[in-house]
Amino acid sequence: MNVANARGKIVSFVPATMRLAQGAEYLDMDAVSIGASPYFDLQAWSTKGSEAKKVRERVNQSIRAGVAVEELRGGDISKAELSELCNGWLDTRRSIEFGWLFSLDPLRFSDRKRYFLARTPEGKAVGLLVASPMPVRSGWYLEDVIRHPAAPKGTSELLVVEGMAALARSGSKIATLGTMLAAYLDLGEPVSRGDYRFAKKLFPLACGHMESVYNFKGVRCFKEKFAPSWMEPEFIMFPAGFSHPVRIAVAAARAISEAGLKNAIGKRISAWRRAPNRVVRQYLLNCNQA
Repeated sequence: MNVANARGKIVSFVPATMRLAQGAEYLDMDAVSIGASPYFDLQAWSTKGSEAKKVRERVNQSIRAGVAVEELRGGDISKAELSELCNGWLDTRRSIEFGWLFSLDPLRFSDRKRYFLARTPEGKAVGLLVASPMPVRSGWYLEDVIRHPAAPKGTSELLVVEGMAALARSGSKIATLGTMLAAYLDLGEPVSRGDYRFAKKLFPLACGHMESVYNFKGVRCFKEKFAPSWMEPEFIMFPAGFSHPVRIAVAAARAISEAGLKNAIGKRISAWRRAPNRVVRQYLLNCNQA
């Protein structure tokens, strides 16, 4: 941290778990909630019950379509099939071009990961689940859930359900689908340090109006429908300072894709300018009420 200060930089941890955030004061840092991650008790979780009804329906759809899931080693996955899957998935993403922070590289550290591939009855690869280990917690992070645009409905759900079942059979305890930004922010308040009222209000508001850049709502809906066993809050940690949240936000934007964000924001602003006055007035009203 001293080296960063000498260079006019600040140190930030994101995402930080509750365990790390609880020790923020010992690092002389503040911690602010940015979202939550859904966790699954692999030895107890199932798709039974009303909460996971939608998942069961989608899984049954894919099974009726003849989709089957097999576990493979990274080296056994065809590079051509993987390329087609990744390119097809990326084509369905929002217009922003993500940079290194959200780059798609399923085969990186393949010797440590577990892979689950979905195929149609004709043998076509239509989905891939990549699980990365969390050794300290005897668990797995379901890092990539990739679905080809031509995949039958329910392929993604089948991959997650079959993947978690396989992980459970091997003795693993937990799994997570990763962070849901701007979700369950109240879970993090008990250990939050620092009074950043403006930043706390601005963050969920900005996420709500940046759907053209990142599908916040869609990601949250997908993860929640699996009926997680519990939610864990996640934080951003940084040294105390009124301007630090803004500096970190700018750094995060550059890490994602500075040009892509500028283009996406520019398109959104242009759309607002072309919109009828009634729509603009309603947008401003919503902002004031938020």
